[in-house]
Amino acid sequence: MRRQRGWHGRSYRPGDWLLICDVCGFIIYASESYHRWDGMIVCRQDFEERQPQDHVRGVADRQVVPFSRPEAVDSFLGENEVTAASL
Repeated sequence: MRRQRGWHGRSYRPGDWLLICDVCGFIIYASESYHRWDGMIVCRQDFEERQPQDHVRGVADRQVVPFSRPEAVDSFLGENEVTAASL
């Protein structure tokens, strides 16, 4: 059946009703609609499964260094402690 935007050409179906697809805006029967994971009611062409990557959980990463020590005390050179020969 060709997809149409209007209700024209739709025949009566007992116990079924017309609704509008939340994505494309076409009018479809409720029996032909699908409920997506994000709560939208859509037609068959706009239905998509939930992405499997949405359910992936992160793994805890231990970010502790194996050993450490305090920073050494700064030692400054005074005047004329460096000569040209020591370079």
